[in-house]
Amino acid sequence: MADSDIPVTGTKVLETFSEEFEIGSRKITLETGKIARFANGSVILTMEETKALSTVASSKGEVVPDFLPLTVDYQEKQSAQGVILTTYTRREGAPKECELLCGRLIDRPIRPLFPPGFYPEVQVSCSGGSS
Repeated sequence: MADSDIPVTGTKVLETFSEEFEIGSRKITLETGKIARFANGSVILTMEETKALSTVASSKGEVVPDFLPLTVDYQEKQSAQGVILTTYTRREGAPKECELLCGRLIDRPIRPLFPPGFYPEVQVSCSGGSS
């Protein structure tokens, strides 16, 4: 067995998983294990030419009682819209109002899914794109 075949202690060995299904006339594919391997979880949703990446990271640090510090970031990449930034720094910039509202739309339904007594900091990051 080669050295590269032996997993290092403390690393995650992820298998890729893909599930495909139809809703109405649209084919949807969910894939995990390919991108964002350092996150606690990630999934790529594909529907026709549109792709969305969602990742979740959780801390193992201090616990704050009676409060779930959940942060949801949603970002629509301008490169997915065919826009190439012309600024010197090539940064996306501050989130727009619709991105903040979409983040809230994601936050509200998932917050009750966490079990009582689960208080580590959790960050959910979602970004839309196209292929």
